[in-house]
Amino acid sequence: MGAEKLYSIYQPYMKEIGLKMGRDAFFTFLRDKNELSKPKKRYCKTTHPGKVRFENLVSNIILNRVNQVWVSDITYIDSDAGWLYLSLVTDLYSRRIIGYHLSQDLKASSCLEAFKNAVKLTGRSNCQGVIHHSDHGVQYSCPLYCDGVKSVNGLSSMGAVGSCYDNAVAERVNGILKREYGLYARFSSFTEAEKSVKQGIDLYNIERPHWALNLLTPDAFYQHAMNDFNQMKSQI
Repeated sequence: MGAEKLYSIYQPYMKEIGLKMGRDAFFTFLRDKNELSKPKKRYCKTTHPGKVRFENLVSNIILNRVNQVWVSDITYIDSDAGWLYLSLVTDLYSRRIIGYHLSQDLKASSCLEAFKNAVKLTGRSNCQGVIHHSDHGVQYSCPLYCDGVKSVNGLSSMGAVGSCYDNAVAERVNGILKREYGLYARFSSFTEAEKSVKQGIDLYNIERPHWALNLLTPDAFYQHAMNDFNQMKSQI
C-alpha cells in the first residue's frame, strides 16, 4: 500500500519501541530498501461500447449509506495462456469490493457472475433499488446483465462515453489491486491467477485503510455502516 498509509499504521508500533522517525525519513527508508511501489503500464482493451445508453444517475448523488450505489468495471490479468478478465463490483460508499469473478472471456454472463456474487454477499433484501454504475461496455448494457440488475429492482447508470472520470472509483480499485497487490504480474495458470486475485481482494478489503474512510478499511467501514443502517430500519 502507499507509504503514507504504511506510516500511519506503523506509527503506534514505532512509538511503542521508542523509534523516532518522521514521515520523510520513513519514505527515504522505503526508497533505500526499494519498497516504494512503481507504476506500470500495460494495455488491453476491455470496453467495447454497446448501443444502449443509460443516464448517469450518480453524477450529483449524495451518498449516505452502503448498497446505495455499486460501481462495476472489468480489468485484464495477464497469464501464459492469454488474457484473463476480472469483473469487479464495488460498493461506492464504503469502497468495499463486494463481488468479483475471474474468467477467460469478456462475455456478459461472466460479468454477471460478479454481480450475482455481490447480491449473494450483501443479501438480496439489502440491495433492493441499488444503482448500478458502469462504463458503456456492451456487457453492462446487454439484456442479460440488465435483467440481473432489475432482479433486485436496481437501476442502471452509465458515465459519459470515453470518460474514465465518470467511473473513477472503479478505475482506482483496478489500479490498487494491480500496483499494490501484485496483479500486474504474469501468471502461469488460471488457478494461480485466481488464487492471487482472491488474496489481493481480501488484503484490499480487510487490511488497506482509505483516507476517504478516515483510515478505516473498506470491510470495517462497511460493517459499521450496515450496523447503523439496520438500527435505523429497526426504528422505523
